Amino acid sequence: FVISEVVGKGLPLLTPKGATIKRILQRFIEDEELRRGYQFTDTPIMAKTDLYKISGHLDHYKKDMFVFKANGEEMALRPMTCPHQFMIYKSKLRSYKELPIKYAEVADLFRNEKSGELHGLMRIRQFCLADAHIFCIPEQLEKEFEGVVNLIQYVMETLGFKDYWYRFSKGSSKNKEKYIDNPKAWNSSQKMMKKILDKMKLKYVEAEDEAAFYGPKLDLQYKDIYGKED
Repeated sequence: FVISEVVGKGLPLLTPKGATIKRILQRFIEDEELRRGYQFTDTPIMAKTDLYKISGHLDHYKKDMFVFKANGEEMALRPMTCPHQFMIYKSKLRSYKELPIKYAEVADLFRNEKSGELHGLMRIRQFCLADAHIFCIPEQLEKEFEGVVNLIQYVMETLGFKDYWYRFSKGSSKNKEKYIDNPKAWNSSQKMMKKILDKMKLKYVEAEDEAAFYGPKLDLQYKDIYGKED
């Protein structure tokens, strides 16, 4: 890859060799997700900021987004595909018999990283992510969660990653600005998630105040070639 000052920091240009590696990886993950019952979407790289107001991303994330005006409307380059795929799900009435619905997309995402945080191909302003979202009823959650972890383990093993570990990233009742204010939902989701992780016998560390703004998550942590944890 090449970094050009004329193009801008954090905006790598993939050479033919880099583009070949990316193409192979993309075909690999798309084929594997299709085998596992995912349906692929193709959503726009931008949207009106109204969408991100509904999802909560604008309130919690605006400083890290690229926001601009177009024909009198406030727009943003998407930092993630969640709100876009949710709009597909919400476009018609759904029956519980349809669930689980698993949407996947290999998506270009944009985040306004500070120049001091930019690093190689790890911290950049435009990157490509195999992003997916599963819509299911509570009774299906455990099975679907296990399926996602199984997929991740298969990918890591196939690509030769060995030195990685799991982090159960939880919210914090003290940090009202960072998280959605719904203590009951936080308590129930974190309790449910811990139960699933323990049942799966995953080795993990717990980390307070590391969750997404909307809920707890299971993070994969590893050290890069410089020894930095990410």
